[in-house]
Formats: sequence, C-alpha cells, structure tokens
Amino acid sequence: FFALFWVVYVSVVIFALTRIISALFLKDTLQAAAADAEKRKKEALASLFASADSSGDGQITADEFSRFTKSSKTKKNLEELGFEADNPESLFEALGKGDGAISSDEFLSGVKGPAK
Repeated sequence: FFALFWVVYVSVVIFALTRIISALFLKDTLQAAAADAEKRKKEALASLFASADSSGDGQITADEFSRFTKSSKTKKNLEELGFEADNPESLFEALGKGDGAISSDEFLSGVKGPAK
C-alpha cells in the first residue's frame, strides 16, 4: 500500500518540478522577446526621425515636419502609433517643447508617451 502512495507522490512532485522549470524558461523567453520588440521599435522610431530630419542637424523644424507628414507612408506610420497626421501643426506642437524644433529625444519620448 505504501509503495503505491510513494509512486503517486514521486510522480506528482516530478510533474510539479517539471512545470516550474518550464514556467521559468517561458518567463525568460518572453522577457527576451519583449526586449527585442522594444529595441526594434526604438530603431524604427530613430529611422523615422532621421527621415524627417532632412537637414541632418538632429532637429526637426516645423517646415521639415510639414513636408515629412505629407507622405502617405508617414501618415500611415503615425496613425499606427495613435497620432492624427491630418493636422501636422498641432502634432508638431504636441511633440516639441515649443522652441520651434523637435529634438530626437523629444520625438522619441513624445511618440512613446501620450502626446496625442
């Protein structure tokens, strides 16, 4: 009788340990995937900023931003991020700090944050 109890007990413990180890591996895998996705998003936003900065000075002026948002591809990208690209002036004001230009840091933090 005790042998049957022992076999059931050992089986349950081994099963539980296997599930715990699997959960730990899954957690690490999901964290790595999330970090990769965040890195790809940052790279895509940096590329978007670089394409908007036609002068290459690290700042987007209102004129550059207006030209940049006329592209249908750009409008689509901004709409995917949750911004209305129909009014580039208000979007420019929301992303910038009111100094007439948007820096890379302002752009990245404004696009990630609630600057709608």
